[in-house]
Amino acid sequence: MQLVNKNALFLWLIGLGIFLPVFFQLSGGLYFDLKVLADSNGILQKLPLPISTITCAIALLCLIRRIPNARAALYLVFGTLVLGLISVLAGSDGVTLPQRKLMMLVQVLLPMAGLILGQLLDDENKTIAKAFLTVLFFVVPLQLFATKMQDLDILSHHLYIFSIYQHRQFVTLIFVCAFAYSLISLWDEYKVWLAFLIILMFFYVARSFSFLTILGYGFLILGFAVNRLLASRLNAKLILSFSMAFAVVALVAGSYLGKIDGYRVSDLFLGKFSSVINGNIPANVQERFDDWKRFGGGIFDSQKTVVAGHPEPMPREIRSSPHNWY
Repeated sequence: MQLVNKNALFLWLIGLGIFLPVFFQLSGGLYFDLKVLADSNGILQKLPLPISTITCAIALLCLIRRIPNARAALYLVFGTLVLGLISVLAGSDGVTLPQRKLMMLVQVLLPMAGLILGQLLDDENKTIAKAFLTVLFFVVPLQLFATKMQDLDILSHHLYIFSIYQHRQFVTLIFVCAFAYSLISLWDEYKVWLAFLIILMFFYVARSFSFLTILGYGFLILGFAVNRLLASRLNAKLILSFSMAFAVVALVAGSYLGKIDGYRVSDLFLGKFSSVINGNIPANVQERFDDWKRFGGGIFDSQKTVVAGHPEPMPREIRSSPHNWY
């Protein structure tokens, strides 16, 4: 199995499998939905699951003999499982079925397989970073093309051959994180390709209209530029190159935003600043504060809920997001 772990093809398959934003459903087939928001109604068979879960499972089976090396991740997964089951059993009222709590526990545990796998891989040749870069060069242009063809301002989730679940705030942020990993790992080898992708990623994150994604990407590029300048001891040519690049991006950004319908941009993006200008908290931020108050207050309903939680999560009509419940 150690030989398999050294195999470049094995690492390529893992990198592609854990990062491709392709989802499947237990009810059958790939996730392919024209609707932007898919609601599973709490039914596991309808929930879009990433193929990364299958990739992790197969990879872990191939590396089963090395599992003891992932002791720290195993402790975390086991602890989460135990606490989740305690919540399900001790929090039960003897009447309500724990189906929704178990489903949300599964949603939390599945991504943790990546923690175990990460501790088992030996990637001296940066193969995973190269796989991430390949996926970015495939998906980002395709998604921008689909957005243009569908005459949308917001990034499209429907890419004709598959649909992306939670495509605006979750997947886009993961793409920025993967791009950061590739940028830092492969800059010396693939400067031209990464410089081109920096521009593509700008349009990608701008179309997401997600402040978290946009700010994350902005800080990444700024931090990377400062790091390279310091590493080169403020080389004059490099400073000029970065200055020209930022000037081009600024011009393209201004032209790009100017061509988008003014009302829709104001409503989707710039309008978020209007509340701040008027001295109010933006609606999306206020909504998050309300969530924290709602869920935080519910924790102290009784001594039992403090320790084990409620028999089931809050009704979906009020809030369906698992991260709010946890």
